[in-house]
Amino acid sequence: EGHTRFNPMIFGHGKVTTSNGAQNLNRQAEVPEQAGKILSQFAGYVGFKKIEIGLNNGLFEALRQHPGGLTADKLAGEAGTDEFYTGVWNQAAYGAGVLELG
Repeated sequence: EGHTRFNPMIFGHGKVTTSNGAQNLNRQAEVPEQAGKILSQFAGYVGFKKIEIGLNNGLFEALRQHPGGLTADKLAGEAGTDEFYTGVWNQAAYGAGVLELG
């Protein structure tokens, strides 16, 4: 049975140990290859945080009650949140693919 271990290749250094204990010196990781992996993980995190903020502050519930959509200021009024930060959340959530323009 293999064990899950930290992947040092993400940072381009260290030794890679296989599940049977064999060690291989790794090659210096290619920056674009690793940057793509890290960027993908970061994008997923950002999307998750936008969902979490929307759920915790009643933004999705307010949007659910208005299927035609709401402007940021009207969404803030419905959810009882600050207009400025709701606008920032709207833009970030749209950028993360969580919201769409209607």
